[in-house]
Amino acid sequence: MDENRPVIAFAEHNGNYSAAYKNLFDWVSRIDPKVYQNKAMVLLATSPGGRGGKGVLEIAINSMPRYGGIVKASLSLPKFADYFDVDMGEIVDEKVKTEVYHAINKLLD
Repeated sequence: MDENRPVIAFAEHNGNYSAAYKNLFDWVSRIDPKVYQNKAMVLLATSPGGRGGKGVLEIAINSMPRYGGIVKASLSLPKFADYFDVDMGEIVDEKVKTEVYHAINKLLD
């Protein structure tokens, strides 16, 4: 995939960004507030629970434009263990897999 079209996958910690992401972002944004340099992007989030990281995903969707991100698509994947086979390293549910592919393909539009 073209490095100018990022896919960012967020872990959700208590409904927000993880401390590691937030710390890195805070330091980088001090150099240039337009961290994402007006690039198209897809945002993903997942969690073991039923909301699928929707809290952090909503925060990211709303904040990315302020930092130069052009959100082309977003996707939340609830109940990660039900849809992802860790041993195989892939999404096992065909409907979810199709949703991910559609989101990624929006980067090409």
